[in-house]
Amino acid sequence: MGKLNVVISEDIDTKFRQEVFKRKGMKKGNLTEALEEAMTLWIKSDFIENIKRKALSKGVTTADMKLLVDALKTQGKDSLSALGEIANKEGLKTTELAYVTEAVHQISSKPTSQPTLKLTPFPPHPRRVEPSSPV
Repeated sequence: MGKLNVVISEDIDTKFRQEVFKRKGMKKGNLTEALEEAMTLWIKSDFIENIKRKALSKGVTTADMKLLVDALKTQGKDSLSALGEIANKEGLKTTELAYVTEAVHQISSKPTSQPTLKLTPFPPHPRRVEPSSPV
């Protein structure tokens, strides 16, 4: 587990803490969790931007385009705007456009990663058999 000791502006610190409190409440570990989420999002957005830039560059082969789109698909819904920009690229071949469109459809139709609650009925309670009383 890494440990950071950083100095940030008081304004950013206050705003971030207020936002964490609004979204997650005042519970131990929430600030750490929110910082990890922010750092992950920051890293992910750079990855998506680099892949998009490569896909929009000139001279990308169809095979390379498919690999780049597949890389974006791994990023889930965060990559939808990048895929939209790629779909609007001038000179995109029909097969490439179809591949990008299919990727957007797959990502959009994926259920959210929130756990689903599966309800199962309780098994019937066996009837309790009372011992027979002596006659």
